[in-house]
Amino acid sequence: MELNRDVTETTIVSGLPAHARWLINGTPLDFDFSAAADGLRGLPDEVIEADAGVSDLLVFGEQNFAEGGGACPWLCVRMRDGSVYGFDPERENPMFLLNSSIERFIATFRLLDEYLRTNAKLPLDCESRLRAIDPNTYPKSDWRLLVECLRNL
Repeated sequence: MELNRDVTETTIVSGLPAHARWLINGTPLDFDFSAAADGLRGLPDEVIEADAGVSDLLVFGEQNFAEGGGACPWLCVRMRDGSVYGFDPERENPMFLLNSSIERFIATFRLLDEYLRTNAKLPLDCESRLRAIDPNTYPKSDWRLLVECLRNL
């Protein structure tokens, strides 16, 4: 089912903060969702020209790890099915899966935000709660990799 842009934009603006900061082992991971208030937009033309397979991604936010010293992927929703991906042209595989829908992305983000915005440890049941939000996608998602990294700190 193709994405309804108006509903998606409203869901993002009402469900996510304009900005958020998490601390990952003392290093900031910043999120900027403010662009969604102006509407979803495509990736830059030069990115699409380099990889036509990403032409159906619409940007709704950005991540910034280590205040520009690390990864800075765009956060995108795919038009054809509403799934959520990160896109970082500097990664070996630039497109990486986050969630199967924007609603599940918001639920995942809000659960992690509850702990990571204050640099608190994730609760023991965090992974099972994240898996319950998006059971088929979580095992393949970059969220799982983040949680595994946090467990090993």
